[in-house]
Amino acid sequence: MWSIVRHLYRYSPQLLTPVWPTLRDGLVVPDAAQRLAAGQCLGHLFVARPDAVVQHHYALLGAWLQRQHDVHADIRQALVAPCLSLAQHWARADASDDPHQNLTAQALHDVTHTVEALVVSDTQPAVRLHAVHAICEALYRSSTSYPASVTARLLQAVGKRVSARNRN
Repeated sequence: MWSIVRHLYRYSPQLLTPVWPTLRDGLVVPDAAQRLAAGQCLGHLFVARPDAVVQHHYALLGAWLQRQHDVHADIRQALVAPCLSLAQHWARADASDDPHQNLTAQALHDVTHTVEALVVSDTQPAVRLHAVHAICEALYRSSTSYPASVTARLLQAVGKRVSARNRN
């Protein structure tokens, strides 16, 4: 079902207007598999149209980012890649052309903070390691020496995590 939603969004985003509340509700259902599916679907939709997130779905972005506190590690881990993709898009966006400049900057801060929190303080080593690897991969794959999507705070978080790992 979620793949159908993603394809609809790609070709006709206005058809999803009634689906957004269902996705939001799916983030907080008791069933972990449903929360994971809703979170992954939102991640795909957000990455498909990052500018629409800022313009129309900023509150939903906040609800999605709150999954960083979910009890299931898979759900937290599923946030990392879409957050880094969103950060990359928003960091590269030309602020002079953005009528929602303040919201874009806040959204960039929010997704970066989420990944940073997963690196620094997630309770599961697998989630922390996944986030560290994703950040390092983003740096490695970057065409520049220092991509704007990987902020100094993220690099410091990775450095602290690697340093703490080496001490133990």
